[in-house]
Amino acid sequence: MKATIISTPSDIPKIKTEAVIVSFRPSFNDVLAIANKKVKVIQVNNATNNSLSDNSRNIISNYGIELRVGNIQGLKKETLVI
Repeated sequence: MKATIISTPSDIPKIKTEAVIVSFRPSFNDVLAIANKKVKVIQVNNATNNSLSDNSRNIISNYGIELRVGNIQGLKKETLVI
């Protein structure tokens, strides 16, 4: 599955893959915008996972999106296979 790496909220409209690697701490509105892009997987780092709001987790769950926790340090490509 191909994943798009997004580093700022302004990158959200560019999502065209089924998976997203988020390298910033998304707000509820950011999570909602990502969910509306019909992604199947969102990957965040451990710190972001710990600070993700319950409302954001509920949106991810209600849309049937898998939330993965993984290290994203050192990823440079815009799109990669996960």
